[in-house]
Amino acid sequence: MILEFLNKHLLDVEKPSRYIGGEYNQVLKDPGKVKLRFVLAFPDVYEIGMSNLGLMILYRVLNKMEEVWCERTFLPWKDMYDLMKQKKIPLFTLESKTFVKNCDVVGISLQYELSYTNVLHLLDLAQIPIRSFERRESDPLVIAGGPCTLNPEVMAEVFDAMVIGEGEEVIRQIANVLIEMKGASRFEKLKALSQLEGLYVPMFYEPTIPPKPKYDWVYPKIFKRTVQDLNEHILDEFRIVPHCQTVHDRIVVEIMRGCNRGCRFCQAGIFYRPVREKFKAETVDEAMKALFCTGYEELALLSLSTADHSKIVDILTNLNEKLQKLNISLSIPSTRLDAFGVEIAKLITIARRTGLTFAPEAGTQRLRNVINKNVTQEDYLNALKAAKEAGWDRIKLYFMVGLPTETDEDLEGIVEMVNIAKKIGFSKINVSVASFVPKPHTPFQFAKQMDLEYFDHVKKVLSKLKRIASLNIHDPRMSLVEGLLSRGDRKIFNVVFDAFKNGAIFDNWEGMFNFEIWVKAIESSQIDLKMYMSERELYELLPWDHIQVVSKEFLISEYLRALRGEVTPDCRWSYCSGCGICNGALRNILEVTV
Repeated sequence: MILEFLNKHLLDVEKPSRYIGGEYNQVLKDPGKVKLRFVLAFPDVYEIGMSNLGLMILYRVLNKMEEVWCERTFLPWKDMYDLMKQKKIPLFTLESKTFVKNCDVVGISLQYELSYTNVLHLLDLAQIPIRSFERRESDPLVIAGGPCTLNPEVMAEVFDAMVIGEGEEVIRQIANVLIEMKGASRFEKLKALSQLEGLYVPMFYEPTIPPKPKYDWVYPKIFKRTVQDLNEHILDEFRIVPHCQTVHDRIVVEIMRGCNRGCRFCQAGIFYRPVREKFKAETVDEAMKALFCTGYEELALLSLSTADHSKIVDILTNLNEKLQKLNISLSIPSTRLDAFGVEIAKLITIARRTGLTFAPEAGTQRLRNVINKNVTQEDYLNALKAAKEAGWDRIKLYFMVGLPTETDEDLEGIVEMVNIAKKIGFSKINVSVASFVPKPHTPFQFAKQMDLEYFDHVKKVLSKLKRIASLNIHDPRMSLVEGLLSRGDRKIFNVVFDAFKNGAIFDNWEGMFNFEIWVKAIESSQIDLKMYMSERELYELLPWDHIQVVSKEFLISEYLRALRGEVTPDCRWSYCSGCGICNGALRNILEVTV
């Protein structure tokens, strides 16, 4: 049925290679010889999902289990989605063309809040009931993972279970539990899963703020799962080679996880604590094997702050020697200005030169202190001069607006920083400006989110940059919806569901985002938008307080330090900041508190 549909209609849609599977290094197994059929579902198009390293890691982890077959599926682009709806073709896996609804488990990655309507479309297309309590015994378990689970409440009605934290180890445990409980009821399976650390089963909790257990065998607090040693989880070289160009069309090697710099707006810095490094030998070996096994011509070293790896110079030197001979280019993501030096600039200036990205975030030293971005004007100047001397001619600068305590002087500071880059001699300057969204489990979770009128003012101030740089200001209306979904409770699911029913899809794509749909959904749900956007009391009960990542006392302390303009040094190189993430300290704090 599926093959017949594809043979007939593939040429009717854009990028048919998104839907055919059969890529080099995909995993095929005999369905009669496995005990668990697992589908990793990414709620966006193929080229976005195939660029997600986490998906590839979990794919290899599961498929190394003899009794498990893990396949992939993605949300089809609108043309294929409409065609499948019209022809009544349910969502299917790429590897075996099996209907997703006929598998045992569907794992959905929640990477960004604006994918929530995509999740609903994905389940609807798969013919799986959207709300967990509507599912039958024959339906697959639907499990979420990813950074958005730090506030699981908005999507709690959708998922049977949610993984809080990192998945490499817990996903094996999930698979083993479900294999052992083959034939048991959904309730019994979920009860067993709820006993795993980092597993949240929303239906076992009352929809209070924060949620409270319905049963005495349910944990009142869910602790984030953390992989202790990255060197025990090296991704093998058999990476799937996509049929079409993906967003990140290169080999990506994670060299470090976590960042203790402590930027107070950064949820990723909290989610991935503490810092763990891969050894130099493992990093180089993984990179070279993956390049030889796939044929890519670019390598990217991934972490939140790559230049902070303690052996980064050794790693880059070693790779430089090998990659120059192969004419393979090397890139690193946005790096901190104070960590960038002439030596590193020269080490990554090999083969085809790629763009260089810096993230000053704020335009003045005062505001950088507020957000704990420990970068001085001198750091900025030295980094730009080092990059220019090393041969770079184009750079990208990231800034954020709408930050707590921000003034017009801070906005003018952004203009001045871009002017400095122009004077140093960069011929191509791209400036990307994002709107601040207060995120759960960050010190700024207590801050308010600025309204749309404020961002109209910001645009006027920054418009003068268009004379000297390419300026891209993120749509603040998208940020408003993101903020609502970030800090919402279970009531906000009604907004998401209403937007889904009225056609909201691919909301993270600026050309697809329809703000009017969301305005109507908010109005029909009769929620108080200003309340969700406003500043929170420091000891107010929050919808995500049952999720334990770092100490709430630490977050309160950091927010107060921010308002005083005080910085907190990186705890890797200075004193412990008391977040409670290391060595079970958070558990001890909570036990003493209780």
